Amino acid sequence: MEEESKGFKTLSDIFKALGFPVRVEILKILERNPLRYSELMKTVRLDRFSDAGKFAYHLSKLMENGLVEYKPESKIYVITPLGKDVLNHAMNLFESLRRKENVLLVRRTDSSIELFDRKRIEECLVREAGMDQDTAETIALEIEERLYSLGVKYLTAPLIREYVNAVLLEKKMENYRHRLTRLGLPVHDVSELISVKRGLDDVVNEAGEEVLRQYAFLVKLPRELGDAHLSGMVNINHLASFMFKPEEPVNSLESLSLVKTYSYIPFSSGQSPLKQVAWRIVEAFSSSSMHANSLLVNTDDLELVEEFLKSIAISQRKWNVILSAKLESVVFEILRSLAEIAEKTVLPNFSLSLVGYDKKVSEEGFANTLTKFLNAGGALILAGSQNSCPTHHLTVLNEDADNYVRTGVLSSVSLNLPRILENASLNEDAFWENLGEIVSRIVEALELKRESLRSIIEDRKLLPLSCRINGETYFLVEKGCSIIELTGLYDASCRLVGSQDASASFPEAEKIVKKVNELAHKSSKRENRVLVSLVSHEEAVQRFGGTRVNVFPRNMTFEEWFRFESRLKSLTPESNIIHLQGLEELGSLRKAGRASFLMYSPKTMCASCGRIYPASEEKCFCGSYLRTAF
Repeated sequence: MEEESKGFKTLSDIFKALGFPVRVEILKILERNPLRYSELMKTVRLDRFSDAGKFAYHLSKLMENGLVEYKPESKIYVITPLGKDVLNHAMNLFESLRRKENVLLVRRTDSSIELFDRKRIEECLVREAGMDQDTAETIALEIEERLYSLGVKYLTAPLIREYVNAVLLEKKMENYRHRLTRLGLPVHDVSELISVKRGLDDVVNEAGEEVLRQYAFLVKLPRELGDAHLSGMVNINHLASFMFKPEEPVNSLESLSLVKTYSYIPFSSGQSPLKQVAWRIVEAFSSSSMHANSLLVNTDDLELVEEFLKSIAISQRKWNVILSAKLESVVFEILRSLAEIAEKTVLPNFSLSLVGYDKKVSEEGFANTLTKFLNAGGALILAGSQNSCPTHHLTVLNEDADNYVRTGVLSSVSLNLPRILENASLNEDAFWENLGEIVSRIVEALELKRESLRSIIEDRKLLPLSCRINGETYFLVEKGCSIIELTGLYDASCRLVGSQDASASFPEAEKIVKKVNELAHKSSKRENRVLVSLVSHEEAVQRFGGTRVNVFPRNMTFEEWFRFESRLKSLTPESNIIHLQGLEELGSLRKAGRASFLMYSPKTMCASCGRIYPASEEKCFCGSYLRTAF
């Protein structure tokens, strides 16, 4: 009798030891994996400072009753055989209670199972959605009653979140629902990505970008602008990283040498690690921008320049190399090195900007090297002014390139003018009203982007742009500019006048450009520099259609077309760039004015024979359809 009484006493102590949910949680965690003290405390989600005494007390009770054991040789805690038996009996008891009393069990995302507790919903509504405590308690109580009435066996944490969102939607609590939304992709979408992407890295990148796009819509962007993007009236270019990275920083070889991240490696010619330095810098700066980088060559160190040209070409990242008239003594050697690179690989993401060389491009030596570059798929930009800074984005900033070093293009948003006109039912007054509202929202978003980027860079979250140089960050956000692009300008102006004739549509196109300029200037603050561009981002063109650079179609004589194009482009100096079909057309111009010129014909490389051929061709001359993945 005494022995039986002693056994019941031990059993009673064990049940008392399980009297706290945290102790059951400790047993479940240790059943999966033995852990050290600090790891176990972190897994149980207790604070190592404020909850230290509480955790030590609960753990000691489990050890006193033989449910948990400490292994001093490995400094880990393990569940004992008795602890496993007790845990299994406890979980069976939970299941019996659930069946008998309709107890709800929740499977969490960390694979643990626990009893449903509405307090968790209350805490989530207050912490994540910003709801006041009284309202959160009322909502949580209603959700608890609804869930119990369903009679389900198990719930998952994501399912409960979806259910909470459904209740918030039903009660028209949209603001709270947005903040509580879970970001991610359905299983079917992930399966589709895996089946269509070339590699798993592409799947990971695309899935990550989709989560960030959802985050931008729900948290970062003004609601009205997000709706305009989804409805196709605007395109927020590079939406996934819009709030986190600049679109195109402008660098120089001199400024890159100041970046302290790489200061332990010599940054000059004649040093063996020069190639590694160039490659690392190209990769690091490519990763820190949304779209591209511009590099101003302001040194006559040919070896250094050649290594950067090679690194840019091999990386296949988007870079724009700027050569100014100040380098006249070595520019031909640089071009010859670039021509040698162009003979060996395709250059679909490489643009070369020549500033102050408009009279030299027709000379035989210049023309031959530039032709080789163009034949490899490179883009050639000839700046119309010596005091300008061309970019890969095809914006020609109207100041000396040195003034834009360590800053650049922060972001761009494209207006889909035909869609805005359709939304106004082709009514001109409604069109102007809609346009004004959308431009105002875009400017607001560009200001938010500027503040977000400034905070990220100052917090050193975007290396190497966050590197400190003489007390300030490498990238200077306050000196950067943002761009509003007019996509489909010709189409919209033709619809407004009811004619496809260029001379008839020109006045309306001119009116739209002037109006958007006025709206952008009126809506933006002095420190938030916003430019209007007639050049559309390639992302917007892919989505909305139309042409990227030229506004007017070339269905007239070259001279007449150029007259219309150059007159309209002169209204937006930063996008006063005209796409010509080759150097021959440039030579035929009698008067170019202050326009800049782009020469570019996309090329690709055959994966079978290595031949470079026009990207518009369906297959290579050798008969292969396989292309290199650039």
